[in-house]
Amino acid sequence: MNFPEHELHFFQKFGLTTRLIERCLGEALSAGGDFADLYFESITSSAISVDESIVKSASQGVSAGCGVRVCSGDRTGYAYTDDLSAERLLRAARTAALIALWIEVSNHEYNENEEGQRRWLNESREEHV
Repeated sequence: MNFPEHELHFFQKFGLTTRLIERCLGEALSAGGDFADLYFESITSSAISVDESIVKSASQGVSAGCGVRVCSGDRTGYAYTDDLSAERLLRAARTAALIALWIEVSNHEYNENEEGQRRWLNESREEHV
């Protein structure tokens, strides 16, 4: 993957690598999705409170995160993390993949056994745990 120079600054600032992005996309598609994308954002904010020409308070903040979207047919799974570590990005990718899969699985009927465990039934009425 090649990224424009202004996007490389974001990668360097948060320690992201091309390999990590590829791993996240692979994880996002691991449950059989057709398409996945990652949306990174970083917002810097500043605020000053002035009352009668006197500065009452000042604050500054940085907010960063990543949204992961997985499309599978007409189903979409989405997850977000504000922690840009490899572990959390991969978890968000896996979560989005499973949400897209869950929508498919949840359309099937299920039965509960005595222990309260759900057993999913597919169209042929075979049981799956």
